[in-house]
Amino acid sequence: MQLSRVLVYQTGETVYSFVYANDKLVYVLQDDLNEPATESLFNARVSRVNHKSGSAFVEYLPGLSGWINLKASKTGVQNGSNIVCQLAWHGDTQKQAKLRPGVQLAGKYVVWLDDDKFALQSKKLSEAKKDELLSRTELNHGRWILRSSVNDESDLSLVINEIKMIKEQIQTIKASNNLGLISAGKRNYLKLLRSFRLDSGFELTTNNETIYDEIRYWQDLWQIDVISFNPKLNLTSNIDEYSQLLNQSIITLANGATLALASLHGIHVIDVNSASLDMNAFTLNNAVIEQIYQQICLRNLLGIILIDFVKNMNQEEQGRIITKLNKLFASDVTSTKILGFSHAGLCEIIRNKF
Repeated sequence: MQLSRVLVYQTGETVYSFVYANDKLVYVLQDDLNEPATESLFNARVSRVNHKSGSAFVEYLPGLSGWINLKASKTGVQNGSNIVCQLAWHGDTQKQAKLRPGVQLAGKYVVWLDDDKFALQSKKLSEAKKDELLSRTELNHGRWILRSSVNDESDLSLVINEIKMIKEQIQTIKASNNLGLISAGKRNYLKLLRSFRLDSGFELTTNNETIYDEIRYWQDLWQIDVISFNPKLNLTSNIDEYSQLLNQSIITLANGATLALASLHGIHVIDVNSASLDMNAFTLNNAVIEQIYQQICLRNLLGIILIDFVKNMNQEEQGRIITKLNKLFASDVTSTKILGFSHAGLCEIIRNKF
């Protein structure tokens, strides 16, 4: 999927990102400016360690605590010690924030992982191009992973410039000894721009001058065609329409089928209703898959998703449904696992937090 337009609109302490592909709305993401962005790095204080489960609770900012899984960490910690960690999820009214140990820095072309052993990994870059990249960057620490968009036809100067920026960020992080925030993460509007290909003529418009300047910083490196600052931009009606969508529990499709949506404690259920349509189960289910995918993305459903397709499909037909779902979610903004059909006939999906 390639993005054609993004509208970034701040109202109060909330920033909405309306994301379009082929001029069709595909995502609406929100940022709370009162909270640190995910991927932010902290030097946190360990408040309580559970050695049996390999986890701990940490205070990463004054008054803000979270849970961290230490199983992948090579650093021994105890109550009162400090640990460098990264915010993965803000938490909600029922669960605390989640953090991960160590440092992971992600760009549009490169991801860097703090690792004792050096490695340069790429699925699409030839060995000759990798050697050229190494000779021009002097990489010698950590694991550098080139994203799938980087291949032999790519402009390596863009990759090299991003590597230089990440190396500067690494030096800043390693030089910091202060408790609390070490390095700010990226807001959702920046994650979108680094995650997707952008159409020729792509345009981003925002009503916030600070956001405009922030995105301008990445314009040349990430090849963003047009960035506009419009203080008169008003998306109040867009937000109202989106709120109405979220409040809709029944979606009637053009072919007459309906989707019933319900959510409870991080589990989302989508029920496909055939009504009186004269279609067999597979034909109907296959016809509504794209609408289901669009609703999941637009509503930003995360966690466990159960789809109750119309029953009476055979195993081969279920496999075709799974294949189509995998193809659709391959271009999703976040990683999604299609687990398949359960014994109860429900299609199980896990969509990770963005």
